[in-house]
Amino acid sequence: MLAGSALLCGLAAPVLAGSVESLRPRLVRPKPLHTRWQQGGRQDLIVLKCAEGSGVRLREGLLVSLNGKSLQGLRQVFLDHGQPAVRRLFSRTESVLEQERTSGQLLSGCELADLNLYYLLTPVTGGDPELLVDDLNALPVVELSYFEPLAQRGVIPQAMPHGAAGEGDAGRITPDFSELQYYLQPAPLGVDAVSAWDLPGGLGEGVRIGLVERGLNPDHEDLPLPENWIGKDVNLDHGTAVLGEILGQHNGFGIMGISPEARLQVSIFDTEPPFPVIADAISALTPYLAAGDVMLIEYHALGPPSGENCSCSCQSFEYVPLEYWQANFDVIAAATANQVICVEIAGNGSMNLDHPRYGGVFDRTVRDSGAILVGAAIPGSCKPSCWTNYGSRLDLHGHGQQIVTAGYGPLFNGGPNAKYTDWFGGTSGAGAMTAGVVCAFQGWYKARTGEPMSSADLVEHLRQTGTPQAADPRKIGPFPDLCAAIYGPPPTISVHHP
Repeated sequence: MLAGSALLCGLAAPVLAGSVESLRPRLVRPKPLHTRWQQGGRQDLIVLKCAEGSGVRLREGLLVSLNGKSLQGLRQVFLDHGQPAVRRLFSRTESVLEQERTSGQLLSGCELADLNLYYLLTPVTGGDPELLVDDLNALPVVELSYFEPLAQRGVIPQAMPHGAAGEGDAGRITPDFSELQYYLQPAPLGVDAVSAWDLPGGLGEGVRIGLVERGLNPDHEDLPLPENWIGKDVNLDHGTAVLGEILGQHNGFGIMGISPEARLQVSIFDTEPPFPVIADAISALTPYLAAGDVMLIEYHALGPPSGENCSCSCQSFEYVPLEYWQANFDVIAAATANQVICVEIAGNGSMNLDHPRYGGVFDRTVRDSGAILVGAAIPGSCKPSCWTNYGSRLDLHGHGQQIVTAGYGPLFNGGPNAKYTDWFGGTSGAGAMTAGVVCAFQGWYKARTGEPMSSADLVEHLRQTGTPQAADPRKIGPFPDLCAAIYGPPPTISVHHP
């Protein structure tokens, strides 16, 4: 287990008898006195989290308290600001969210947020949304209010070495590009995926991989069809490239994924319904994943101003992991408490996540979502990429550039469903690489023991057996090594769950 993890929430813990009093308490962040909208946030959506125990629920368009708490102050703020529209943030039913909270608390021993206390407000036209947020945060019945961030995919745009992809030629025969996938090779160059493929479960059998994305091509010739698709039908290369690293089929052409037999579940986030906020897209995916399954979150968002100068990849400068924002943290913590293994990209913002500007939210001694946070490195060096975020919270890293995978088309374009690239990257690419390793290792471990390994034990084992990062003050964690993880010292299992 990680040092000090017995005191933290979001990591594995013994099953409790179920009393609320025995749960380790959830951190409540201090509310800011003043909130200012910044570029990268959404002025049209304000997140409202009511205080735990307030019992606030939406009934017939109005917020009421089921626990008899006075909401006069909240109603007055709404009145003062022209009655902003209010709706529940999470689309799943109140009863389902409560059941998930109960099971997560029993399994983790940690108090989880009541996700039914989250709401979305749409300010009235011509109003002052900054003052509305400040007035809400001044109320005791409000735990926190803030502007919803505009989540972006964590990819680094790069010049296409073969020129921009055209329409392609549907009559072309797709070559085998697997020899160019250096990340499949033995350590330290790659994760040594080949070492797992001949073992029972080593192709990711028996594991579901859930992807939170903006879009992908489900008809790509080298990818399996999703078992479940939630949200809009959007065809984008980014998700196609992510899945190529994980699920590229071993069929003799194109590319080869690290865990091609994992079963795909997809949740498409957009800034419009059905999932206008990223937290709801994450929440909507959790019913399709069981204990030991994997969720990959491929987004980051613009964090607080750093006062620093950008020297690398300025289009994503100051972007930070999604769990910086409380609703995202709480829904990830709920998933990991229910034993889903969440892989979250650290982001491409060039930021030190240990800096005081983040209020300690990336400090495991303060709070822990239980997600595996992934940074990016220059291939073959284990040296942090210039744009990767870094800090003590990062668990592992993957390649951040020159990744050969499906999509885009600069390497090969045989038509809309036969595109391949050799320039994918960012923490998006690193996160996908890590998720593929987690699926392969979990599949092998389940085949060997009959049960999944917990997220805390799995990430600690991958850290202990991985290739250490190169000497650098920017901490991004080790590079996973499947061969060492499988054939090296056996993992230390701290907790077994039913």
